[in-house]
Amino acid sequence: MSTALGLMAAADWQIDDTPERHRNALKSPSADPWVISRTLIGIADLAMAEHRPEAAAELLGTTAAVRRVPDSSAADANRVEAAARTALGETRFAEAYERGRLGAVRGRACELARVTLAV
Repeated sequence: MSTALGLMAAADWQIDDTPERHRNALKSPSADPWVISRTLIGIADLAMAEHRPEAAAELLGTTAAVRRVPDSSAADANRVEAAARTALGETRFAEAYERGRLGAVRGRACELARVTLAV
């Protein structure tokens, strides 16, 4: 629920409210890959709003690793991915995405999310 509120706050350009809502989502324990990926997509959206496309691409890669497939069903994920690709170009996007994917495989998903929210 916190992530959905964070995405809605970002859509309304209420950026000040967005990080706290995503932090609250991270505090809610969940083993559900869908919940985790939606939280990471929300944080990637925030990264784009803060002009940090590389962090957004890494988080999208992490999301794909958590779900084991890219989340193309989420309009937010598609929008964030398109914006990050445009900002970075294909090569830099692919490199950042792969760093995020490999980081998740190595258990760094929460660390990456927390670092992104701390900035």
